[in-house]
Amino acid sequence: MSPQSIPLSFLFSTPIIDRLMSSPKLPLDILTLVIDALAASCSDDESLSELMQSAALTCRAFVPLSQRHIFASVTIDNVNSRSKNPISPLEFANFFTEHPYLSEYIRELSINLPATTSQSESAGDIVENLFKAFLNIRSLEFLSINLGRRFSVTNWSNSPFSSAIQHLLRVPSLSRLHLSHLIEVPPDAIPTNLKHLLLESVDWKSIAETSSFDMLPPDLEVLTSNFSPSTTALLSLIRPDNRPVLLLKNLRRLEITGLSEEIFEICRMVASTSKVLTSIYLSVCTQAAFTGLYDAISPSLGTLRHLVLATADDYQSLDPYHCASEELEKIADSKIQCMTFQVSTGCDLECTTGDGWDLIDEVLTSEVNWPCLTEVRVEVKIWRFQRSKSAFDETMENLSKLYFKRLRASKCINFVYECHDVVVPDI
Repeated sequence: MSPQSIPLSFLFSTPIIDRLMSSPKLPLDILTLVIDALAASCSDDESLSELMQSAALTCRAFVPLSQRHIFASVTIDNVNSRSKNPISPLEFANFFTEHPYLSEYIRELSINLPATTSQSESAGDIVENLFKAFLNIRSLEFLSINLGRRFSVTNWSNSPFSSAIQHLLRVPSLSRLHLSHLIEVPPDAIPTNLKHLLLESVDWKSIAETSSFDMLPPDLEVLTSNFSPSTTALLSLIRPDNRPVLLLKNLRRLEITGLSEEIFEICRMVASTSKVLTSIYLSVCTQAAFTGLYDAISPSLGTLRHLVLATADDYQSLDPYHCASEELEKIADSKIQCMTFQVSTGCDLECTTGDGWDLIDEVLTSEVNWPCLTEVRVEVKIWRFQRSKSAFDETMENLSKLYFKRLRASKCINFVYECHDVVVPDI
């Protein structure tokens, strides 16, 4: 959320606050519960902003309580018009330097900045002012960094903003980090207290080019890798003190999107290291998508409870899971409790032809296998450029009746089928 979307005179002007009704005779914890309940009732940032502004105008006691929600999530963005209520880096620096105590409320910060700045702003001045503003952020929990433009990547070392961001990476409370469209990222930039690392089109520097490792490696619980084949290199890196760059033994959830070769390699490396891996999400963007699935996840079959297999039928294969049943048969004696199949398709494609769906239905309902399986979900997402529906939509909505007769009739497995359509917005 952006501070400039709030009439600041109402929130910070002393004369205005003095004219507000004095604090009600209720304990502070009760007032806090009231504001928190109001905030929880909001469905989006815009409604939250309006509601918290109204609450702040009610009485003095509600001003700091409302500010805590208004500034909990902030986006710095002078490029991406799709961001809701973004604030430019210069505006952010000026505002939070003038009101440093508000920085304590920031829990989530998204930084979407290009390698170059607008002609009217000096990059050097902006970086210096940003650094001063960032120094007051001490309770950050989530940080998202994208220093490149759309459909491009930026060298971490070449970005004028990377030096200012270094402080944020050392905030002790930071537990979730999202890095996007970056190359030559130094491995020692990964925070030591990190629990969830999300990588999207990221490449890494070598250990030899990294300055120092003066903190313990993070003990991850969740790893998300989207189209970042160099994640395999990151998982293999060993620091000069013979510790791995990332500790994976306590990783419980793995989420990977990409080509089958790269995601299976990442999965294999994690599954062979983690002792508590319970959830795996694999989104494969190639034909014959799940050939090799068993070899990739077999080291974790003793702990794995939820497996998600996602694919897009972009190749008009007519059968997105045509080879999945053979791999599923190999893991039929596992302790998996829930299987989810996610399909993304266009309304002009036919992914209902073939025997893949029937084979999955047969494999998952075998009486002698799947001793712990209690739920199977099939989730279909249809992408379209307009809201009108066709005969294809009716076919997809009735897919469960055509191809999952055994699962629908099963008394041991809860079968859930969902079909949603998504209208692609105009760019």
